[in-house]
Amino acid sequence: MKILVVHPNFQAGGGAERAAMRLIDCLGAMPLSVDCLDIHGLGAGRVPSRRGRLVGFLAALSPALLAYALVCRKARKLAKHYDRIIWSFGEGPDLAIPALAWHHAPSVFDPSPEMLRAQTGVDRKGIRLRLRQIHVHMCRRIAGIGSQQQSQTQRLANSEWTAEIAGHAFPGVKFHLLYPPVSGCILPARQIVGSCRLVVLGRIVANKRIAEAIEISDTLRAAGAPVQLDIIGRGRGRALRQVEKLCARRAHVSLHLDPPDDKCRKLLRRADFAIHSFRGEHFGIAAAEEILAGTIPLVFDDGGICELVPDPRLRFHTSLRAAENILALVMAGPQKQATTLAALRNGAAFLAARNFDRVATRILMQWLDLPKDMADAA
Repeated sequence: MKILVVHPNFQAGGGAERAAMRLIDCLGAMPLSVDCLDIHGLGAGRVPSRRGRLVGFLAALSPALLAYALVCRKARKLAKHYDRIIWSFGEGPDLAIPALAWHHAPSVFDPSPEMLRAQTGVDRKGIRLRLRQIHVHMCRRIAGIGSQQQSQTQRLANSEWTAEIAGHAFPGVKFHLLYPPVSGCILPARQIVGSCRLVVLGRIVANKRIAEAIEISDTLRAAGAPVQLDIIGRGRGRALRQVEKLCARRAHVSLHLDPPDDKCRKLLRRADFAIHSFRGEHFGIAAAEEILAGTIPLVFDDGGICELVPDPRLRFHTSLRAAENILALVMAGPQKQATTLAALRNGAAFLAARNFDRVATRILMQWLDLPKDMADAA
């Protein structure tokens, strides 16, 4: 059986890319022939490699949706050579072969204001909304997305929140739950000694609202808490320049641009709390990695990330509430902090993400109609 896995850009290095790679690893353990397609081209039995500096540069600059639309267009031409196709970024065009779509957001090709807000975490209005809708409509045409529901497509969602909202774009469609993978060693809880260290981990883009995390650190310092903030991630353009300006005016904030993995792990391990200000984050792999590292995440009270962080004392709607929650945890002492972290590590979503290979393999085998005894063994 020949399988084609389709993604915008496997080299992008985000959570969706890491999740897609793990899904491909699960497929690789089965008696299948698996090819991968992205903006760099077709990789026979492997993820496509970068095709020169120019292609890599253009791929990095291309909006993810446009890159995905172009790849979907190519996949439509290649589909006749395959038995099944996997859209590992979201929905794809209707094809004559069975498809599996893993939604990392409710809908990537839906131009409605509700879906755009759920996709980006930004409530656009006026000309900004209209321009975004034009972009989505253009990408729909490029990809070949029609209005007809895809009867041969099985759909997965990366959180219950994603599945619930996606139901508005795909009425009557059942979504199966597949949380993205989280790997690594579970590290012991730390005791806060001296200054309290905060961290923001992830891409430096506007909808991550990193300025709000800086504001939270300012509020804590104004209250007398000796706080240090580390911002870790990759970025470019206006969003990065704004963060750089804010950091330059504050001695207690450090910006670490695209650090090596070992340095990133070291910075994360010494952090006491992490801040997530994205409005309606679809899952939050970074939050799960923080829980592994012994860091307690505080998250905006909306989105699939709340499935990882079910404790209402670790959620906020304003920067002031986030600062108050951090102060309360610091004052509660090390025993309470350890208990809070242990509860996060025993959460259903976190445990499902840790068991990704087993859950994904079972879903894939059922979709592929492989023998039941093989699925049971998995």
